[in-house]
Amino acid sequence: MQRKTMALINHFCLIILATIATTGALVYTKAVLVPFVFSIFFYAVLTPIISWMQYRLKLNRALAVSVTLLLFLAFSAGMILILTSSIEEFLQGADLYRKKIFDLVGWISDKANDYGYELNRAIVKKYILGLPIFSYATNLTGLVFSFVGNALLVIVFVLFLVVGENKNPDQSSAMMEKILHQISSYVSTKTATSFATAILVGAVLYGFGVDLALMFATLTFAFNFIPNIGSIVATLIPLPVIVLQFGMGWRFFLIMGLCSLIQSLIGNYIEPKIMGESLDLHPVTILVFLMFWGLIWGLSGLFLAVPITAIVKMVFAKIETTQPLAELLAGRFPNTMQR
Repeated sequence: MQRKTMALINHFCLIILATIATTGALVYTKAVLVPFVFSIFFYAVLTPIISWMQYRLKLNRALAVSVTLLLFLAFSAGMILILTSSIEEFLQGADLYRKKIFDLVGWISDKANDYGYELNRAIVKKYILGLPIFSYATNLTGLVFSFVGNALLVIVFVLFLVVGENKNPDQSSAMMEKILHQISSYVSTKTATSFATAILVGAVLYGFGVDLALMFATLTFAFNFIPNIGSIVATLIPLPVIVLQFGMGWRFFLIMGLCSLIQSLIGNYIEPKIMGESLDLHPVTILVFLMFWGLIWGLSGLFLAVPITAIVKMVFAKIETTQPLAELLAGRFPNTMQR
């Protein structure tokens, strides 16, 4: 009995040490691993499209791969152009936004005076004038260039993965096929629901004449890939511009209410019905791993957290010693713990 207990303790100690070592390796190799993992997910989405073109449209493989990669490049270029043009538009309207901030400060000051509170406008204006708005814009530009560099690296990885794909089903791993299928299903569903959300939110913002509506729609599409907190962030991002443009009137509350309603309907009702229980992950598990991957890989980790966690759970479920961990990730207590 004592030997069995010691073996169990040693086993868990080895798991803890291996987890610490793996986390350190993931942090150290972030610059290479993040683009590579993104490329695997894109590859999982592009492969069914290539197969569809081959068997439905009767295209040869080389042409199907070329057309798919061109569509992928066009999509990436479109995202980059939208971000860069939005940043340029923001820079051109920086003085106008600063004036609107002054007007908003004046309105808040008047309301505060009505309730007996005194707000020093001169101090607030001095602080606003000292805001490093152009340095923030420069940082945004740097992020765009970094995104472009990583996107090119991802495209190269995707190209090699597609070209080097093993087409012999006898030599294909059933486990790998299942992983790729689950990644493809998850990413495709999230892409469809995020795109629908972005279109509807963009239509609301554009309909009310909100500045930078196209950029906010693009950010809505991107942030909806982050479970739970992504939709909240996407809803709050346009809030400062809406306040500066319309004040705290009825249009502000109507715009924010419509955007929140769209996010809630698609995120809480439509998407779960489409996706179902395919991931088999408990909501607490998703939140914990969101924090973990966000800590080691930053914003990229938030986008990759759910599919990576789903893959880890699938691998754990196939190994006898880690099957209890897979059950815990699904929110179920293992049989060994229930006894």
